[in-house]
This record gives sequence, structure tokens and C-alpha cells, in this order.
Amino acid sequence: MAIGVGCIGYAAYDLYSYKLDEDRTLNQAEKLLEEAKKLPQHNKKDNLHNSTDKNVANAKNSGEINSNGKEQPSVNDEDSDSSPNKYHFNTNDAIGILTIPKIGAKLPIVEGTNPKDLKKGVGHHSTTVLPGQQDMVLLSGHRDTVFRKMGQLKNGDRFTVELPYGTYTYEMRDHKIVDADDTSIIKSTAPDEVLVISTCYPFHYLGDAPQRYVIYAYPV
Repeated sequence: MAIGVGCIGYAAYDLYSYKLDEDRTLNQAEKLLEEAKKLPQHNKKDNLHNSTDKNVANAKNSGEINSNGKEQPSVNDEDSDSSPNKYHFNTNDAIGILTIPKIGAKLPIVEGTNPKDLKKGVGHHSTTVLPGQQDMVLLSGHRDTVFRKMGQLKNGDRFTVELPYGTYTYEMRDHKIVDADDTSIIKSTAPDEVLVISTCYPFHYLGDAPQRYVIYAYPV
């Protein structure tokens, strides 16, 4: 599956169950951010560098970022002596909040883009970096749940990503519609930081969507 998200219609699924999982995960993310506010600033910076080392290495080594539907590696480096004690960004964990003012969305961000991750909220693709690392940050989500109003967004609209170590704001500058199996557009953007948000397209398509709707947003 391209761009880290599988796309199916949810006529046969319990959307109410998805909403419950999303709300529960948002609550977890809010608690994580509240705890982070109690930490000294230098601890937050240490957590940023340690928790994203593996992401940066994966992105730079691969050159191209795609999803093969397999379990993605954890962001947390347990082998490092300087591994963060406070933030363990393991797959399926709530790691932050994505806010989109234009559509009134406040969404939990989860590490990973496998089905169990996307059931809880917006997924961060584990082979891309986290905000503040001057490379591509890739988030994916279902068009039927977290990104059901994605088509209302225009250039100039903003996204805010809040993580334990800081808050980052991005402005939408472009979007593309690509084939579902097109992975060529997802690659390292270093030294430029780009927030890429993807979902399935057409938005109201029933069944496996044949395309992806991809938004490009830049730091402001």
C-alpha cells in the first residue's frame, strides 16, 4: 500500500467504535503533553534528538519512503544509553496532537501507519522524521474518520503539530492526487522540512480507493 495508508470504505465497519478509539487516544495524547510541560526545557531537547535518531537514519538511508504494510520499527532506541526515559515513541503509542483550525479538527497522532494504528487516529510514518528534524514528516489517516473533511482545505490553511518537546505550525502550499501505488513522490526533502499529509481519494469512493490525496505544508 502506498503512502502508508490502506483505503477501504467503512460501510461494513462500526464507525462509532473508531470514534471511541480516537477519543480515547486523544485523551492519552493530552495527558502526555501535560506531563511534558512539567519537564525542564533541556530534557525536552534531549528527548527530541534521541527519539528521532532512528527515523533520520531510516529516511536518509532509504532515500525513498514507502509502506509495505509490515510492522514499522519503533522510534524509541532502547539500545542507546541516552535513550529518553520519558517519551517512548513505540508503534501504536499516542505521541501528539494534530490541529487543523480550518475544519475544526483536533486529532491524536499515533506512531505507525498499520491498521491498528490508524484505527486510533492520524498515523506518523515511522520511517520519516518528526517535526523539527528538517526533512519529510509524513502523516496518514482514513478519509472516513480523521480526514473526512480534507477536501475543504486550501492553500494557506494551517496545521499545528504538538509533541512533548515542542509545537510546530505549517502552512499548506500544494496538493496532489496520485495513484495508490505511486511511491515516487515520497522521499527525503532534507534540508527542507515538509509536512506531508495523505489520505485516500476519491473521498466518497466505496471500496478500495484507487488514488491518494496528498497535501504539502511548510513551516511558518
